[in-house]
Amino acid sequence: MKEAEAAEWAGSVWTCNAIISNTIGIGVEEEEDRKATWLADAEECKKRGSIETARAIYGCANAVFKSKKVLQV
Repeated sequence: MKEAEAAEWAGSVWTCNAIISNTIGIGVEEEEDRKATWLADAEECKKRGSIETARAIYGCANAVFKSKKVLQV
């Protein structure tokens, strides 16, 4: 996550998105844990001003949880 935020701050939004999409599921097994963890991570990114990183997390969450409502930035 920190690397994605660093890429965002360096102006590499595509790299930020790629980092998130390729690493977001690592270490989180259960579906409900994933949703809660990802939404919490996105909120923390927003608090730190990493809007594109949060947007990438929400995008991944929306792709995985298509039938459930997930918030957007």
